[in-house]
Amino acid sequence: MNIRTITVGNRHGEPGDPSKVAEYHRWLVDNPSLDLPPLDVRAKANGTFRIHDGRHRFLAYVLGEREEVPVVVGAG
Repeated sequence: MNIRTITVGNRHGEPGDPSKVAEYHRWLVDNPSLDLPPLDVRAKANGTFRIHDGRHRFLAYVLGEREEVPVVVGAG
């Protein structure tokens, strides 16, 4: 999925773990032809998708300047 169609929301109010993002980013840089496990996203009414699970992986893809990210679109 094109990375520009995904929005990041944080319903728990936690900033996340920067070291986890850095670890995923390093893996993506070291393995440019491979992907991390897919993000679990939910469709929004405006045509974008919101991350349900995978915020750290998403941020690693953004830092890695990848245009595409693997996703699984879940229900509701």
